Amino acid sequence: MEYSVKELNYFRLCKIVTSVIPEGLREIFKQQWDTHYTSTHGEWKDTPANFASFQSMESPRNRTKNKRLLGNMNNGDRTNWDSTCLSYAILFSDSIGPRLHPNVKKSVDILRESRNEVAHNANGRLADVDFQASVRKILTAFIKLKLDTTELLELKNQTSFPTNEFNAIKKELDDEKKRNAEPIPFCVLPPKSFHDQITREHEVQDISKKMKELSNRKMGETTTVYLSGNPGCGKSVLAGQIGDQYFDSDDTKQPAFVMTINATNMDTLLQSYVDFAARLNCYPDSIIKITTSKVLSQGKQILQIKALAAKQVDKYASWLMIVDNVTNLTIYSIYCPKYGEKTSGVGQILVTTQDEHCIQDNIHTHHVSLKRGMSEGDAIKVLSNISAIREDDERMLEVAKSLDLQPLALACAGVYMKKATSTTWKQFLEELDQGKREATEKMFQESSLNNPMSMTLVVEMALERETSGSKVLFHAFEFLSVLANDPIPIKNVVEYVMKCLPQEDEEVMASTITSSSLVMTSDDGGELLTHQVVYRRLQDHDQVKGKNADMFSVTATFSNLLQIFDKNAIKDIVKSRGFLNHFERLSIFLPSYIVQEQSKCQSYLNEHGETFINDLNTIGSICIIHGKFKIAKVFFQLSLSIQLPFFIKEMENLFVGSEIVNFNLVRKRLDLILKNARSVFKDKKDSCDFPDLTVLSCYQESRDEIGKRNIAETLSSIGIALSNLGEFSEARECHKVALEICELEYVFSYLWLKLKAAILDNLVELSKEMKDENDVKLYSKESRIINEKIKKIALSSESKSFYSKGLDLNAYGYIKASSYYGLGKSKYSLA
Repeated sequence: MEYSVKELNYFRLCKIVTSVIPEGLREIFKQQWDTHYTSTHGEWKDTPANFASFQSMESPRNRTKNKRLLGNMNNGDRTNWDSTCLSYAILFSDSIGPRLHPNVKKSVDILRESRNEVAHNANGRLADVDFQASVRKILTAFIKLKLDTTELLELKNQTSFPTNEFNAIKKELDDEKKRNAEPIPFCVLPPKSFHDQITREHEVQDISKKMKELSNRKMGETTTVYLSGNPGCGKSVLAGQIGDQYFDSDDTKQPAFVMTINATNMDTLLQSYVDFAARLNCYPDSIIKITTSKVLSQGKQILQIKALAAKQVDKYASWLMIVDNVTNLTIYSIYCPKYGEKTSGVGQILVTTQDEHCIQDNIHTHHVSLKRGMSEGDAIKVLSNISAIREDDERMLEVAKSLDLQPLALACAGVYMKKATSTTWKQFLEELDQGKREATEKMFQESSLNNPMSMTLVVEMALERETSGSKVLFHAFEFLSVLANDPIPIKNVVEYVMKCLPQEDEEVMASTITSSSLVMTSDDGGELLTHQVVYRRLQDHDQVKGKNADMFSVTATFSNLLQIFDKNAIKDIVKSRGFLNHFERLSIFLPSYIVQEQSKCQSYLNEHGETFINDLNTIGSICIIHGKFKIAKVFFQLSLSIQLPFFIKEMENLFVGSEIVNFNLVRKRLDLILKNARSVFKDKKDSCDFPDLTVLSCYQESRDEIGKRNIAETLSSIGIALSNLGEFSEARECHKVALEICELEYVFSYLWLKLKAAILDNLVELSKEMKDENDVKLYSKESRIINEKIKKIALSSESKSFYSKGLDLNAYGYIKASSYYGLGKSKYSLA
């Protein structure tokens, strides 16, 4: 795509106002602050303490009016302040603004206006005469402010536009326009439940009326309504119905939103806030920077994403946030919006929770308990609609009351009766009573959720009926039982069932799964999950619980996602976060499965080994990106346990008959590394610590050169995990093995020297972590020597030949040494 001169003029001016002007304003602010306040508040050093001094001098009016800007400035670091923040700090703050010299004030105001003119350019074009006039005006202001004009003059006279710079500026502008665009209404409700069959109209109207009264009474402040009760009482369903009505009935001309935050645990809470921030057009780069930070705890990540989103919420005239399934109000209150907070629009919060005793009663809150269940009329409708069986109201009411009027229990009863076509409601009551008498005390005490016995029993009955009557549903629930109870794409479930029942029609299969009354689907129908009560029964079900699932087929359902995953693509990183809990469950089941199913394991790996190893490595890498180092370590250990025995064997073959005495020492260290990798199979209550995978030798020996690089990638990644877990001694040992493998080579090529330099540099950093000053000096000295050699080679006319040497031993050995360099690699980069 070619750009016109007018478009390039526009982009050059954009560069000036987004980069050069802010840098100049940062300097002016510091000059002004240091001139007036060094003696009283100290020199400006870009610290939070500096900002605290600045803010303390702001009037209440300024603090209220510029709340959003002050929130962006609160770390005191001027490099994070954009032109808007800087203009406010210099021109309009109480501390600097009144003390400005008129000439300074006028020049800074010119720079501010220049920025605004560019922001309001609708067509992205600028004629030469207009470009030169704008630059002259900015240049004059810079000269009067005694700022450096070097970069400004370069841009003024620039005739070409570097591609990387152009793309960066264009992205910066696109992000800015997107963030400042008109807010878009959206509605995200809790997953559709299978007992969401009847609108609880009376309760919806009552609660909505109370919410409106509360909001009107506390105008401009956030209010909260709590829905409490046991699992299965319909809290989330009712919240979804209220949210749906709220969004549809909003009659303001200004945009509104309804957002559901899943507060089941910290992982779901963070994922919900990431989704929320994305919908509010927050900067994707900022979201990823926070969520992949290695220094921020998960709690701090949530708080920072929440703060990022809060700045955009102010653009909406009204909003409802559904904070769903809060298990502990005391713990989670710091991560969720709070009642009583000031809001620019009408802000309301609807919380669903089991933690009834921690609900606070005050003028900003209202509490509704749902533990008594549905109304009798609605309960009868649920039974009739789901089962398609209607008897006299007296009998139906008897059934409903025997199930404590609980929506989940009523829905499961309907599922059971729909499948048992020859059973009457009277017979159902008899079966229910029989089941209650036979149920052992332990069976129902295992759950700490205080569910009524009738609910637990009827869920079990419905699950048994669903799975025994359909092989498709049997395998679908088998798959769901080994994953986390988080949303999972329906295509993954279908793919697993297709592997179990290859003769079935895929479309019919998908329809069968999604139409099951025991699963919930997302708003767009692309994902499903089960109710927590159903999920817990799945874990105890004799036939479908995880121990019977084919874990290789389960892992394979993620292959499509893993093969296209790009660790540098923001959308891939964001998308992968939703799978972390599923990967954690895989890390629990896979090692045991490999030990228990060795014959199947050997057969599968001989056919699909390379794909499986790639999948393990990619899952591990995703876990590292998101800071799940323990989980990552498991996947890399599994991968190493499969590959490393043949790696060692091939190294022995390479050096057979050689006179290199150090190889025996290296060989012993390789065995130790393999032993550590196999520790993933320990404590599996099996007769052996690790599986015998020697049958895979033919597969390993047939791998091409590119395939062998998998080992290097695996080991370099596990090194990062080890370092972040504080296992520095093991990481250092691997570095030393890598160095000694380098020494085994007959000729040092450019690649070998680069590798050795990198190993030494990481050993320097690792030694600093371990406070070993002697090793720091030793490895620093060796690194300097190697880097000098590398510079000489790079400058020589023969340097290119070092990349294309056809020495098999060197090329092969380089890959092998890379493996052990990677395992010892510390936390500084991802290979």
